[in-house]
Amino acid sequence: MACKSPQLTILLCMILWIINSVEGRHTGIKIEDVKYCGPPDKTWKLKVTPWPVITSGSRYNITVTFTPVVDVLSTSAYFEYEYDGRRIKVYNENVCPSFPKLCNLPANETCTLTFSRILGSVPPGLKGSFILTVELRNQGMVLWLCLKLFVTLIV
Repeated sequence: MACKSPQLTILLCMILWIINSVEGRHTGIKIEDVKYCGPPDKTWKLKVTPWPVITSGSRYNITVTFTPVVDVLSTSAYFEYEYDGRRIKVYNENVCPSFPKLCNLPANETCTLTFSRILGSVPPGLKGSFILTVELRNQGMVLWLCLKLFVTLIV
C-alpha cells in the first residue's frame, strides 16, 4: 500500500511546519537527530534531503516509510515540544477529518509518504535547540508511530 499524501509527514515533522510560518533572523535549521521511539518496526525509514542542514528559502524533501503493527481506523496525535527547560503538550483527538491518509491503515502493510516544501524563515524569538516528540495512536489508543526530533536553529 503506498500512501501518497504529505499529511502524515506534516504531523511527523511538525517542527518544520512551525518554522515555516513566520519571518525571522535565522538562516535555517540543523536536524541533529531523529529517533524512532516505537513501537518496533523494522521497515521504518526516514530520508530528509538536504541533511542535516536546511537553509531558509531552500527546498527540503522528506520520505517516510513505516508499517503499522495495528489496524488504524482513526488517529489521535500527541505532541510534546521541549525548549529552554519548558514543555508544551498538545493533544489532537481525531486528526482524520484534516488528515484522512492517517486513517484506515491496515496492520502489517507498509506505507510510504513523501513531502516536499521550501523552508521559510525561523521565528525571531526562537534560538538554540529544541526537541519535538510526536506520538500517533489508533482508535484503541495504541501507539502506532512515535518520533523524536532534535533540532538546532542556525543563526
